[in-house]
Amino acid sequence: MRRRRGAGSLILLGLSMVAAGALAPRPAQAGDEAVLAGLDARWTGATCVLRISLPIKDERDEQGWSHSRIYMVELEGEKPFHFRLRISDLALLRARAGGDEVPPGTVFVVEGWRPDRWGAFGGFDLDLRFRDLPLAGRFEFLAGRGFSLKEKQLADVERWLRLEACEVAFPSEALPPRPVPAQASAPAPPVAAATRSAPGAAFVPAVEVLAASVQPARVRPGEEIALVVNYRIAGLPPGAGFEVVEVRELYAGERRLTTMEDRLTRAAGTYTSSQKLRVPADLAAGLYRLRVRVRMAGLEAEGEALFAVE
Repeated sequence: MRRRRGAGSLILLGLSMVAAGALAPRPAQAGDEAVLAGLDARWTGATCVLRISLPIKDERDEQGWSHSRIYMVELEGEKPFHFRLRISDLALLRARAGGDEVPPGTVFVVEGWRPDRWGAFGGFDLDLRFRDLPLAGRFEFLAGRGFSLKEKQLADVERWLRLEACEVAFPSEALPPRPVPAQASAPAPPVAAATRSAPGAAFVPAVEVLAASVQPARVRPGEEIALVVNYRIAGLPPGAGFEVVEVRELYAGERRLTTMEDRLTRAAGTYTSSQKLRVPADLAAGLYRLRVRVRMAGLEAEGEALFAVE
């Protein structure tokens, strides 16, 4: 009997177990849809800190993406599955990170789960973006030679991701904003004067970008997109409104293409704001970046999202 390598061990495959080439989307089946809907609800917007090292091969596919080697993950008492990471621009990784490796400590923000194909067989992808680099990434999972990964195996995939591959923080599990200690405002006369209308309360303005997105994330020249930002304002007195500046910038690599700015009055709360933009008919195909900044009361928060022009 072959001895298992322990829970979640990675085994490098010397030969590719799947056909190379462009990825062709696979329509989701009913079972896939139910499982993926649950995964999306839990994972979209999560932050993943990589625990393992993933060297990227010096090659590109038709879309310009590069990928790591394929690893086999063996789980105690469960069927193994195969795993690799794809990134959108190896040259940019080299320029910004100084090498071909995606190292431990790299931070990803999850864009969502979807079914996909490697060659002739079905698997699942977890779409990502690098938090600190203008790069897209994708964790890809497949069962093995001649077999498709089944939706029931996603529980094993998710467990391995959370326990072995990444340290994951989910939006629903995020800590609430830290309350201002009551004693902090007691010895400070300026704070007491600023909150004279609400005795005993300490108001400390705060702004946080919760998510940024481009909808749809894949477009053709001449089509319209929505530049969406979701953010939270806190620490304002009841009924008070502050001027908020929303800045949206589109980039091709490090080159800024356009800037849109809106000024609004907002009270404390959570807001979703959207601006429409028509993609120029002559814009070249490729990967582009949306950078959103929200300013209020001398504070600024920002977020980013990627989208593709095809």
